[in-house]
Amino acid sequence: MAKPLCIAIIHGKVILTANEGVKIMASVRKTRPVENPYEIWHDPRTRWTWKVLKFYKSRENTVKDPYGRVFCEVDGFERELGDVYYAEITRNAVMTQSNYGE
Repeated sequence: MAKPLCIAIIHGKVILTANEGVKIMASVRKTRPVENPYEIWHDPRTRWTWKVLKFYKSRENTVKDPYGRVFCEVDGFERELGDVYYAEITRNAVMTQSNYGE
């Protein structure tokens, strides 16, 4: 029989510990500063860069949803802040950095 999912709150963050001890941080719903994004994606063809600053859903649900959106700083022709479909980023770019720690 599978062990139940454990839920803990540590320093104001919800930590879900699954059977294998995998930790999933719910802090991805907090907006990060541009200097410390959750992920950085780059399209070498167009030279555009997306810095993911906030997930509106958990990352797992955002990946599954074709209309899952994230808040980003996009550096294309000029730098802009706004919502982008995550599927559009992953379809056109490669991840160059990910950081889910503090």
